[in-house]
Amino acid sequence: MRRVRDQADRHQGAAGAGRAVATTPGNRQKLNSDWRTTINILAVEDNPLHLKLVHVVLSAAGHHVSGARAASQAMESINREKPEMIIVDLSLPDTDGLTLVRKLRSDPRATKIPVLAVTFYPERYSREQAIAAGCDAYLVKPISTRTLPDLVKRVAAAGR
Repeated sequence: MRRVRDQADRHQGAAGAGRAVATTPGNRQKLNSDWRTTINILAVEDNPLHLKLVHVVLSAAGHHVSGARAASQAMESINREKPEMIIVDLSLPDTDGLTLVRKLRSDPRATKIPVLAVTFYPERYSREQAIAAGCDAYLVKPISTRTLPDLVKRVAAAGR
């Protein structure tokens, strides 16, 4: 338990830009309540191998990942599971990811959920289109297993 607290303290010290963080026993409880290690993520991806890759990498980083293989499944999962972040492939079988993101942004229950857009087709789905549709970040596949967990943390921390 002490090791986890020490990691939380280091994380707060590094991530608290411009804010001094003292690690005294008196404020350790406040630091631990502000610091979150687990993010509930919904990954919307029609390719089972890519879905599994995202699940394995982010689960290993301590996050809870659920998956949806189509936009219709994603909407059901969002209403049921209340994810804290969504990773959406922009090429889906029943609709494109940009349409899904626009639908999310018009839904009051999902408007504040950060969205990371991923695509194999940057010529078809540009960063500008993704941001205009309401995505908070954009990533071109192939996904780097080394950088994905940090990118997820940054996007989730920035929130909406």
